[in-house]
Amino acid sequence: MDTTRPDGVNTSPPPLRVLLLEDNPRDAKLTASILERGGYRVQFEVTDSSEVFRERLENAGYDMILADFNLGSWNALDALEILKRSGKDVPLIVVTGSLGDEAAVECIKQGAADFVLKDRPARLPTAVQRALEERSLRNENKRAFEAISRLATIVDSSDDAIIGATLEGVITSWNKGAEKLYGYSAAEVLGQPVSVLAPLDRSEEGAQMLATLRHGTLTEHSETVRVRKDGSLVNVSLSVFPLPDSRGEVTGAASIARDITDRKRAEDELLFKTALLEAQSETTLDGILVVDLTGQILLANRQFARMLNIPEEAIRTKKDKKLIEHALTQLKDPDAFLERVNYIYAHETEKTRDEIEFKDGRVLDRYSSPMQDSTGKLYGRIWYFRDITERKRAEEALVEERHLLYTLMDNLPAMIYFKDREGHFTRINKAHAKLFGLSDPAQGVGKSDFDFFTAEHAQEAYRDEQEIIRTGQPLVDREEKETWSDGRMTWASTTKMPLRDANGNIIGTFGVSRDITERKRAEAEHVRLVTAIEQSAEAVVITKTTGDIEYVNPAFT
Repeated sequence: MDTTRPDGVNTSPPPLRVLLLEDNPRDAKLTASILERGGYRVQFEVTDSSEVFRERLENAGYDMILADFNLGSWNALDALEILKRSGKDVPLIVVTGSLGDEAAVECIKQGAADFVLKDRPARLPTAVQRALEERSLRNENKRAFEAISRLATIVDSSDDAIIGATLEGVITSWNKGAEKLYGYSAAEVLGQPVSVLAPLDRSEEGAQMLATLRHGTLTEHSETVRVRKDGSLVNVSLSVFPLPDSRGEVTGAASIARDITDRKRAEDELLFKTALLEAQSETTLDGILVVDLTGQILLANRQFARMLNIPEEAIRTKKDKKLIEHALTQLKDPDAFLERVNYIYAHETEKTRDEIEFKDGRVLDRYSSPMQDSTGKLYGRIWYFRDITERKRAEEALVEERHLLYTLMDNLPAMIYFKDREGHFTRINKAHAKLFGLSDPAQGVGKSDFDFFTAEHAQEAYRDEQEIIRTGQPLVDREEKETWSDGRMTWASTTKMPLRDANGNIIGTFGVSRDITERKRAEAEHVRLVTAIEQSAEAVVITKTTGDIEYVNPAFT
């Protein structure tokens, strides 16, 4: 389907960049064809070499890796190990003719996103979509975790006593608040057991808190007694919570302690907790709703209630139906929303993603997934909601900005062009198309200088562009003689620059050229005229309006 608008803007999504690990060219083409029939625009590369695979992982970016299990001297498990060592988060799906249960389980254990049998190719587009969605969700979770980690750094500079420890109770971090409250410096307690802070009659209390933490039970605002370095006792309010890593696994614990004998400190504690909770709420991007198979609400967080303007009393009913009824009154197309919800509940194992538009102009991204255990047993459904209103507006603004840019570019008299790393035009403006004798700039896309100029001139231009790509150094205001394949000769003043992507990588070149043929002809004519006067046998005198002699040729003297 043509996705190019009348103004030249291509609205299709970027191609899916796929690396195929396949030793059968026929199967490689068939795999690409299946993805294209599944609705993907595929840009794929094929290799059956482990060395080439390592090199391409290092130097290129891919959205998906599809690997046959048996690849001659290596296999998909080797590919998963290479991928793991590269540190790249690229989904790998095993696409093979046959795969035993043990091999399939081992592939999944080693990080494969899925496996698809070649005699059931229809699953491949769905498996690819699911793998891409899972990677997107991983990235979002990672960003959220990093934001929380930065918040923890800020908290660590608080006046509160904040201590980090391993699950075995060994102290790993100690802020200034802890030093002030307990009297120990960090150097004195790092590596020591947390029991050093407990009175003798409470020596097992820390270990008990860590034990309950392993089972998911938090200790919040527990009033207890601790002992300072000087032996004095202090009453504290203690909270203990888990410290997860980027995969969500609990690897340690942190505690916040405050001296509750000091009223001012108690007031500060309240302010701190309020600020902390507000900050945590801001880092929670998603509204979350969890329902069981009967439509009973198991979880609805505050972000969900805020996004959908759901009153507290509706959530307290624990009825999903009540929430739907309230949401329908706010939507642009309530009938379509209700139809979609009914469809999703009727197809219990499907994962879905769509957008919801509100009458007030807001747009929410809605993702839904069944809750299943490892045996496939269903427990209900979880919904994620994210406000993407600003992103949608930004996308619309970007489209408008591109339109303005292209309008400006196409109405400038100078020739403007963009090329990929191989020297093929990816975009030219109208002035350049006219110079090439094309009726539409789109006709120049994919062509190169070799399609218009003599091989000698095209090769020289290609060498210049490759040098720019190699060094990153521009070529500015160079005057070039252009020899055309139809025998014409013109002159141009050219500036060429490296074209970089958002990450600063050079992906091609772009340039601006002005036709200076007439100027060069005038300069040549001037030279010829001066030469003729200089060599003339007749005396030539040029005087100013005042009568003063400005120039005489050799014949005059």
